[in-house]
Amino acid sequence: MKKSLVTALGLLGLASGLVVAQTTANLSVNATVSSRFKLELSSSTVTFTRVANPMGEPVIPQNEVPIQVTVKATTSRFLLWPQTFNLRIQAVGTLIDSSTGTTIPVGAITWTATGAGFVGAGTLAADTDVLLGTWNASGNYQGTIRFSFKDNPNYAPGVYRLTVTLSVGTS
Repeated sequence: MKKSLVTALGLLGLASGLVVAQTTANLSVNATVSSRFKLELSSSTVTFTRVANPMGEPVIPQNEVPIQVTVKATTSRFLLWPQTFNLRIQAVGTLIDSSTGTTIPVGAITWTATGAGFVGAGTLAADTDVLLGTWNASGNYQGTIRFSFKDNPNYAPGVYRLTVTLSVGTS
């Protein structure tokens, strides 16, 4: 009877999973954490107004208050070789009056930037990005941009439009 009880307990153990064959496998886990950037602008519109026909080439400031720019960045933290990142500005095409097709060179638009890391001043360039700011550490960087329009008496009256792109990234 003792032998039957041991056999019954053994069968019960197999049925309940107490005796289990085990196999293992390893899984490799990789996480790539890239630099991260965020660009915030207080406004997405800049306007200029010519109030009279200029006799010379006056510089007309933008109608709005300066644009507040915030660059937020998380970059590599290598002390010997910190990762530099830049804020760039680029005009897409030229100033054009869509109703007449008349254009004004994009170089008529200049900018002045203030704030730590922001480059002082520059001129928009068609289809070429221009450096607007540079930093080499993670953080929140704030500054302002004020645009100006160098008028010319030869510019025909009209409503001229232009797209300007600001971008931030590593160089």
